Amino acid sequence: MSSASRSRLRNRLIAAAAVTAAGAAAAVARSRRPQPPAPAPAPPRIGYSRSAVVGEPEPGTTA
Repeated sequence: MSSASRSRLRNRLIAAAAVTAAGAAAAVARSRRPQPPAPAPAPPRIGYSRSAVVGEPEPGTTA
């Protein structure tokens, strides 16, 4: 191996190590970022019944 090919190999290894280190640092930074809380379920809507079908009066009422 000539000195030019050795230095080229060394430069490639240094570049690969730098890319790997940058990727690892980004992964650590992303994992340490606080996660937002899960959204709360929607509250029930007042005045609506999930069991009643639209257009049909409830039993015992006059329409």
